[in-house]
Parts: sequence; structure tokens; C-alpha cells
Amino acid sequence: MAALARWVVAALALAAGAPTARAAGVDLSRPFEADRETICLFHLDDVASGEVKDAVAGGKPGKVRTPMAAEGKFGGALSCDGQKGWADVTDLAETKGLRALTVECWVKLRGPAVGDVVCRGSQYMIRLSTSVTASFWLDGAWRYVKGNRAVPEGRWTHLAITWDQGAKKVGIYVDGRLDVEQAPEGITDGALGGGLSTLRLGGHTWESPAPNLNGLLDEVRVSSVVRQYQPLPGSETIAATPTPTAGRRTTSRRRTRSPPRWSAPGAWAPTRRTRRSPTCRRSPRGCSSTKWSKAARWTGGAAARPWASA
Repeated sequence: MAALARWVVAALALAAGAPTARAAGVDLSRPFEADRETICLFHLDDVASGEVKDAVAGGKPGKVRTPMAAEGKFGGALSCDGQKGWADVTDLAETKGLRALTVECWVKLRGPAVGDVVCRGSQYMIRLSTSVTASFWLDGAWRYVKGNRAVPEGRWTHLAITWDQGAKKVGIYVDGRLDVEQAPEGITDGALGGGLSTLRLGGHTWESPAPNLNGLLDEVRVSSVVRQYQPLPGSETIAATPTPTAGRRTTSRRRTRSPPRWSAPGAWAPTRRTRRSPTCRRSPRGCSSTKWSKAARWTGGAAARPWASA
């Protein structure tokens, strides 16, 4: 009944043309609480049991694939290695008519920031590719906004993405500090999708070689409101993702590897290797040599490109 009441309130607000609601600043020094705007909340203290419970009354539990419990930011955490450890919450009903959404969590990465963290198909996804990429299903397609601040590894970091239909803007927060706020390309009404039946904590929900989370996940909350935050001390020191200089060429002769390239949803683009000598690297066609460089064809378009620019 509580869950039904939340959707009724959201639908009435949409019908009345009410402005998008914004919540008071969240205190990140304590575990999240389930308030009236909370759609689901997983504290992930019960991973070892193989089932993670939703703290919202009437919420559906999630099943963990090969449970690997770990110490979390607050209590326990979900431990994912990219191949297992994630949790699936299934048989979810569509949640249409939402004018605002916030998806947030705590992560502690074991390596570079690459992989999908939280995903509900046809509605939202948090993706890591050096920085955060916010993905929302708007007007019948995935829309992307990429952040600037690099997500550090080896320590707990709070991540949040928001959608505000009234302002038609996506926001990205890292450790409570606003990183990016802008309108995604290609939207008209900005209608948020109702979502597919499965929510995955620790990865994406489709068959794809795209990487899943490699690290710890804690305190996952989804809310029908644009949340704001009290920035954590030191959050302003997180480095921004470097922006390449236009027209700059790489002259190093050592062998380098390109980062993984994928789409959401989608598949790997074919990758080929071409031989190029130092004198021929200036030519787009290349030529024969014993030195290797790697080239790949990307088919997702500039707006959907989920990796950091090299």
C-alpha cells in the first residue's frame, strides 16, 4: 500500500503540472533513510544470506549471484568482481509518470573506474568510465550526460545521478558535490521511461561484453525526487578528467592499449590492428612497420561514447 501511495502522489503531481520537487540536503555521514520519496533502498547488510532486502515497506528483495559479503561504508556491502556478486531485483512493476528521479549509492573500486554500477533497463543506469556517465531513458531512448570528475579507486565514494523533467536537466554528484548539470541531447518532453522488470545492483541487465562493477557497493537508493547533498569534506580536491587538446598528436613509440569500448545496450565494435611506423602515424591510412597501434570503430555516436577520451 505504501508503494502504491507513492505512485499515486507522483501521478497526481504530473497531472496537475506541479513543479519538480527537490529534497533537502542529504547528510552523507550516515546511512540513508527511507522517506516518503524513496522508491527502494538497499542497505546491503544481508548479502551473506543470498538475498538483499528493500528497506521500503512492501519492496521486493533481490537475489545475489554467488554472494560475496564484505565490509561496507555502513555495515555490510555487496562485493562484485565483474563476473558475479551482483544482485537482481525482479518482477518490478512499471513506474510511469515520474517527473524526477535520483539514483545514488556508495562504491569502493578495486581498480580503474570502468563498469556499470546500478541499472534498470528503460529507465536509468550509473556507468563508470573514469568519470560518471548518467544514463536515463527519456522520450523512448537512452540519453547520456558524462561527468568531469574522475572517480577514485581504493576508497568509498558517493555517486548520484538525477533527472529533473521540469528543468529538463540531468545532474551528476560525486561525494555530494555537483559535478555536471545539463540537458541531454535529443529530448523533447523529457518523459522518463517506466522501466523494465529487473533492477540490477552491480551491473547492467542485458547480454553484452560491457564491464560490470569491480568493487564494493553499498547503500543503493532510488527516489522520486531530485535530491541535493551536503558535500563531503575534501570532495573539491577530486581531479577532473583531462580534456585532450584539439589536433594534438601522440608521438610516443611505446605500445599502448585503448580502453574498453561499448554501448548501452549494445555490443563491442569490431577492433582491428594496423601497422604504423613513426613516420606514417601522421597519415590516416598508415603504412607497414614493426610498431603496432590499435584502432577501433565506434558505432555509438559522440553522445553515447561511454569511455574517457584518450
